[in-house]
Amino acid sequence: MFGTLVHRELRGILASPRFVATFAVCSLLVLLALASGTVQYHAFQREQASLSALTDQQLAEQTRWFALRPRALRAADPLQVVASGVHLDTGRYSVVHPREPVTLRQAVYEDDAILAVFRDLDLGFVLQVVVTLYALLLTHDAVSGERESGVLRLVLAHPVPRWKVLSAKVAGNLLGLGVPLLVPLLLGWLALLLVGVPLGGRDGLRFALVLAAGLLLFAFFVVFGLMISCLTRRPAISFLVALAVWIGMVLVLPRLGLLLAGEMVPVPTAAEMDSERAGIEREMLGKEEAATSARWVARRREVMAQPELARQAYEDEKLWGWMQEDETARQEALTAIDAFGARLEERVRNLRRRQERLALGLAAWTPPAAFRTVSVAVASTDVELGARYTGAIEAYREEVRRFLLAQDPAAGAFTVRVENGQNAVRRGDEGTKPLDLSGLPRFAPPAVSLGALLREALAPLSLLLAGSLAAFGVATLAFARYDAR
Repeated sequence: MFGTLVHRELRGILASPRFVATFAVCSLLVLLALASGTVQYHAFQREQASLSALTDQQLAEQTRWFALRPRALRAADPLQVVASGVHLDTGRYSVVHPREPVTLRQAVYEDDAILAVFRDLDLGFVLQVVVTLYALLLTHDAVSGERESGVLRLVLAHPVPRWKVLSAKVAGNLLGLGVPLLVPLLLGWLALLLVGVPLGGRDGLRFALVLAAGLLLFAFFVVFGLMISCLTRRPAISFLVALAVWIGMVLVLPRLGLLLAGEMVPVPTAAEMDSERAGIEREMLGKEEAATSARWVARRREVMAQPELARQAYEDEKLWGWMQEDETARQEALTAIDAFGARLEERVRNLRRRQERLALGLAAWTPPAAFRTVSVAVASTDVELGARYTGAIEAYREEVRRFLLAQDPAAGAFTVRVENGQNAVRRGDEGTKPLDLSGLPRFAPPAVSLGALLREALAPLSLLLAGSLAAFGVATLAFARYDAR
């Protein structure tokens, strides 16, 4: 009997004109989203390759160690095709130098503003917004519509338990709507492999995890639509209620959580950070310049206190030590400025993490937001993308600093040499020949282990599954008391 009921549901779904129309639109959008992501992925690869070649050329032309400014580039991730997240908003590279802060620059949206106007169409958006609406459109009247047409009364007239009728509706809708949806997804996966997007091996497992989360979200809305249909008696009312709740879960609640988190945990803007950092830098360098001026006044008195004939020789003898003393004080001031900047950035990062955790805590309990959390986390395009790269680049900057100091202990400082009886000011690392860059450290992009991704995805996936079970439980209770007349 159960198989007969499932077969009836499948036949009704597949013969419905709504199914044909909505399935065609969803399939088109799935393939279009994957095609759009593929174009963006290959474009990003080409841009990064060109930038890498330009960086190598600029480094090869330098003749001074502390004039080297290598770039740490973000690597293209195949999963950005599926869920772009903050990928297009995050800078593509950072210049690396011991005396410059780490700042990711030149995001894709900065180079191509038209993309920022229309935003990117990715598979995650299609699954979260379009496919969920597609599920509700085809299930909101699964019970109330049959009640209005009288079919439900005929079905319940047979000696079959109501929970079995409802279970058959769930199974029939999941098979009739979910299996056809897999066709464009699997075809898109195959097409991505054919056009050179490496979605095999570890990245293939990540892609499969995103698809599994999308199917769980789809299953939730199928069951949720049936639940709404069991709680209402007229298809028009079912549709209005389902649409209102869909708008709330997909569009309103996640953004409301972000707004509340922004008010509860304010984070300083980039302009405020730059202003505070510049103020401290002016203050510390100003004190150092005043201290240097005072030292030179004292040194001039010391020179003038010598016999007139011995003054020049005394000054020549002391000058190098004085210069080293000034440079040491200057380096200490620069180190203090760097330390302050690091503390400021760490404080802002901690505030931002608190704000993000609060925002996710307020918003991610809804199934659509839970799916979005899984998709961007697995694709490594979540809000921590910039922080991961910033931390990795800061560690790389320290490696570069140690390498440069090993090549030029004077750190590119000014030195004074006597040439032809006159003082000549030159850079400590000044040269005319190309540098040997074979030992220059190379930047390694940060990677998140598959185990860490699975642990991060476990809670949202559990929420999706629990939501489906809870919706089925409510639907079962409502259908047990449903009046088919």
